[in-house]
Amino acid sequence: MAFAFLARWYGIEHITLLSPLGRDECVCLLQQAVQSDRAWFGKRKAAVGRVNATSLRIRKTVGWRDSTSWQPRLSGSIKEVRAGTRFDCRLGVTWGTVASLHAILLLVW
Repeated sequence: MAFAFLARWYGIEHITLLSPLGRDECVCLLQQAVQSDRAWFGKRKAAVGRVNATSLRIRKTVGWRDSTSWQPRLSGSIKEVRAGTRFDCRLGVTWGTVASLHAILLLVW
């Protein structure tokens, strides 16, 4: 119960997305749209992260001088269902960011 309250307070949302496309097609389209975290050269895409057959972790691409620690991330699982594909996702900052914020606030207080 307290965990759900903290998650809502920090803007962490749980989202379920349904697609009529098959899992393999969804994964292929996502992999084409998402650049690898470790890609240093080449044309930059709008999103960075990883996508495989069962899970995804994506964040928006930012410039090299911008901080990525405070930006929201989308992570979740990919499952094949009868009607297509279901994405069970979590959208929000990482728990490490939340813990860092608490530590900073405690030090200041």
